[in-house]
Amino acid sequence: MKFNEKKTWQIIAAVGFVLTAACFVVSIFQFFQIRQYDESPVMKFISLGINFLAFLGFCYLIFNCMNFWIYALVLYAYGVGNFIDDGNILGILCFTITIALLQKLGFFSNHRKTKISLILVCPVLALIFQAKNNEDIVFVISMMHIIATVFLLSILISIIYPAIAPDTTTEYKEKVLDPLKFSKQDIEFLNAVAKGDYYDKIAKMNNMSESKVKARMVELYKMLDVKNKVEFLTLYSKHTFVSGISISE
Repeated sequence: MKFNEKKTWQIIAAVGFVLTAACFVVSIFQFFQIRQYDESPVMKFISLGINFLAFLGFCYLIFNCMNFWIYALVLYAYGVGNFIDDGNILGILCFTITIALLQKLGFFSNHRKTKISLILVCPVLALIFQAKNNEDIVFVISMMHIIATVFLLSILISIIYPAIAPDTTTEYKEKVLDPLKFSKQDIEFLNAVAKGDYYDKIAKMNNMSESKVKARMVELYKMLDVKNKVEFLTLYSKHTFVSGISISE
């Protein structure tokens, strides 16, 4: 069976919606039945707020299942919330997936060290908060959970990475487009974006304004049934666009 990446993310978004809805309901129950006895006023709202944010995020993802920025934002917030609330294992898993998503989006393509440092600010502050609200031995055990989780994840990555590592060979699939709908310039634009060129570079090569290139690309994304550039690159980064009917068909 051919792998359908968009369908997979639709399923992930749907499952995430159900799970976050359930967690939000549970957090409301905790807030009124259990959290009311917490001494720290902050702790009364952390679980409720984070679960509400996650639920809102997946409400959006139901309709935009391949917006990876939203996945990254939700998981990052969820990770910080779990660190504050002693859920270190879940927190580490959330941060690991967040970093993977940001890498997929090309977020670390420049100023890597600065961006990583900024990303670490909230988790570190959350751990400091956790340390102040726990006894020393409890916090030490908590840190051991984090170290153990990172170690186990590194083993898992070492096992599966060779199987999923991107192929360095340049094998591209051919995507045939209707010449009545897509002009020669449209196909040039699509191939340029698919290989990673930015709109400003495409504009200079075609003696056009960047805004005009961007506006046309938005139209082309709709014609290809994708919502944005991120979704386009996810589905077509290994494709070559051609006009007409290919010999292979």
